[in-house]
Amino acid sequence: MELGQRLKEAREEQQKSLDDIQTETKIQKRYLSSIEANDWSTMPGNFYVRAFVREYAAAVGLNGDELLEEHQSELPQNEERKYDYVTPSRKNTSSSKKSTSGLFNVLPKILVFLLLIAIIFGIWYAYVEVISPAISGDDEEITNDGGDEVVTPPEVDDEESDESESSEEEESEEAVADESDEEQEEEAPEPSLEVVETDNSSGTPRTTYQLNNADSFDLELEASGENWLGVSGIQEGSVTESYYEAMFDEAQSPLSFDLSEESAVRLNIGNASALTIIVNGNELEYEVDPNDEVRQYITIEWNQSEE
Repeated sequence: MELGQRLKEAREEQQKSLDDIQTETKIQKRYLSSIEANDWSTMPGNFYVRAFVREYAAAVGLNGDELLEEHQSELPQNEERKYDYVTPSRKNTSSSKKSTSGLFNVLPKILVFLLLIAIIFGIWYAYVEVISPAISGDDEEITNDGGDEVVTPPEVDDEESDESESSEEEESEEAVADESDEEQEEEAPEPSLEVVETDNSSGTPRTTYQLNNADSFDLELEASGENWLGVSGIQEGSVTESYYEAMFDEAQSPLSFDLSEESAVRLNIGNASALTIIVNGNELEYEVDPNDEVRQYITIEWNQSEE
């Protein structure tokens, strides 16, 4: 019995229609019909055949790997195209962050140091230009008179002294306040994209990521080869909108989506090794190797920061 006939009989035994299988596997109905007829000519590419057969088999309760092994001779020769998956270097980004952080750490100390120098210079200038000449003049006047008259040196204005001290205190308080504001800005958490769950139980890997401390949710997809792609918006666990569901290749690349109205997005990827996912300008690193598992489901949940 041919591979397609075995899948069809298993489906009919479970009283499922092709529409039911399409809904469960997200594989288009025309491809499912071709699989049952052992007609591989309509497939989008030879590398999709094994992935589609595994999905179909899982949906009707059969072991996809065993079926593929038993019916190896019926399958088309798969001319595999290998893609080099290169993880982007983060050296320059890390260096830039470190240098910027170092500058902000040193800047408040420099400002306080310059303020202290200015205060010391002001005191020295006042002494040299005002207080010292006044004292010297009084001494000369007393010496030249030579008599018994005692000249009382002029009194220092208390109001001017109080104003000078008040001004110095205000400048010091402003410098401390500026330093405190800068420290609070430095302590603000940076946006991050973290893996929260990976599930391989259904045969197709399903990975969930969480976007934290981000004020926006922008998604960009780049293709380096032919790929079947589905992009769906999620709100409270339900699909709210289907943004894209078709073949995706270099000619259509890149695709950009503003997902600020969604709490999550779900990606149905047919050839993960040919798809680059960029979230808020940062490339997502596949938790499951895209060269080993070309078909994957990826969900990105947006943990919106509270104002």
